[in-house]
Amino acid sequence: MPKLSAQHALTKEQCEAIGYVAVESAFLERLVEVLIWGICSLGEAQGKFITDPMRLDKRLDLFGDLAKRKLNNPDRIALLTRIISDLKETNNDRNIIIHGLWFSSDPNEKEPSGKAAIAIKLRPRSEPIRLSGQKIMVTAEKILQLSRELYQFCLKEWPDILSFSDKSQ
Repeated sequence: MPKLSAQHALTKEQCEAIGYVAVESAFLERLVEVLIWGICSLGEAQGKFITDPMRLDKRLDLFGDLAKRKLNNPDRIALLTRIISDLKETNNDRNIIIHGLWFSSDPNEKEPSGKAAIAIKLRPRSEPIRLSGQKIMVTAEKILQLSRELYQFCLKEWPDILSFSDKSQ
C-alpha cells in the first residue's frame, strides 16, 4: 500500500500535534457558537441558523460586539478585546496548520527522513513556515488556554450564559 503524503512529509510528532490543534479548535468553535446563542437567549435551532454559516473569526467578532454592549466596566471590555484578539491571531496559526499544504523540507527526498515538514500557506508570495511538532503543540495549548480564559470570563460576567434551552422545539 502506498504511503500517504502525510506519512511521507510529516514526522509522527507533527501529525499528532496537528490532531491536537484540530480537536482543540473544534471545541473552541463550539464554545463561541454556544456563547453567541446564550448571550442572545437563543435556542440551538435558532442559534444555528445564525452561526452555522460563519467562520470562527466572524463568530468571535459577533460575540465580541454583542458582549461589549452588555459590559459596563472598561477594564473588562479591554480584557475581552484582548482575549478575542489573541484567539483570532491563534486561529490564523491554526488555519496554516490545518489548511496549509505540507511538504518535505527536502524537495529531493524520496523516502521519509524524519525531518520536519514545512507548511505552505495557500496564498501567493507567502514564505514556507517551518513548524516542529513542539511548535504545533504550542498552538494547540494556546487554543486550549484561550478557550478556558474566554469561558471563565463569560461565566464570571453571565453565570447563566450556557444554561439556555432550545425554545424553538
